[in-house]
Amino acid sequence: MLTPTMQIAALVALMAASAVAGSAEDAERCKPPEGTRPFDFSFGENNLRGFVDVPEGTGPFATVLILHGSGDTDIFSAENESTRYYDQLRDTFRAAGVATAIWDKAGSGCSTGKYSNGNPIRERAGETVAALKALKGRSEIDGARMGLWAISQGGWVAPMAAVRTQDVSFMILVSAPARDAVSQAEYQTLNALRSKGIEEGQVQTIARYLRRALAVMRAGGSIEEFAAAAEPLKQYPVLQELGITMGTAAEYQAWQQSMDHHYRPDTALRELRQPVLAIYGDRDVLVDWRESAEIYKESLRFGGNKDLTVKVFRNADHNLFEAGTRQLTDGYLRTMRVWLAKHVREPTYH
Repeated sequence: MLTPTMQIAALVALMAASAVAGSAEDAERCKPPEGTRPFDFSFGENNLRGFVDVPEGTGPFATVLILHGSGDTDIFSAENESTRYYDQLRDTFRAAGVATAIWDKAGSGCSTGKYSNGNPIRERAGETVAALKALKGRSEIDGARMGLWAISQGGWVAPMAAVRTQDVSFMILVSAPARDAVSQAEYQTLNALRSKGIEEGQVQTIARYLRRALAVMRAGGSIEEFAAAAEPLKQYPVLQELGITMGTAAEYQAWQQSMDHHYRPDTALRELRQPVLAIYGDRDVLVDWRESAEIYKESLRFGGNKDLTVKVFRNADHNLFEAGTRQLTDGYLRTMRVWLAKHVREPTYH
């Protein structure tokens, strides 16, 4: 029979063994894919884990940092649905002689920590600057030829990071929103209504109420004022699903006070001096690609940046899949490879 002291000792030993087993499992699960190299760095209290994929050759290599869209990531998992998407990107960049760096977002996959509530675009921009600094010190990376590839929410993050550092020399932005987050939410909401079969006249009526309610929120209105403005919208379940017509007072206040929801992307876009490739699909129901493309053109022209390429693929969705499929639209990967060959040249010291 075990004494209490012996029971405690056995429990401690069991806990230690479990921790070791857990560490071993984590190490195996978070092992970089074959042929890649670990890439770990910190930002604030978050520890970010990823890997670097380098092409054949001696280097140092031009490098693309991959910035995800919204949502969780799990880049080390072969079973993750998005893994194949990013594998194709890495293959494309590697074939162009360019390395890639990718990592799990804070609190996702193999990274620790967390972001603030809401759209953490400022935090992600700071994280990207930290990643650039960490990469700049690596022997296989050419610190003078580092660029950003970003999709969706990452398209807000990339320009914000680019104006904070001199380390970004080129940018590829896919389905990048050039509208602010609240305006973008309006675009998504109206397309969600259309997808439910609501006829266009009614959609436009809903749009007027929605814009009024969002204007009240952004003008500092109370939750009671917002609720009154949004009252005609409560009959539409899709608006509840999107969080427009429901939520607590605390949630409303957090939403209202989130600076990310008030950020104007053209503030950063006007300051971009790097070559930029902006890619959109004309079947994108999440990002207003028409307006975003025009804002990019206007903003970079205002800032004197003449090196902007905008490419719109027909019948392609938000992820640049052929609409209704999980296949990347023809020409998408080739467009990036050709653009990189023109804009990422060998350094003069090679």
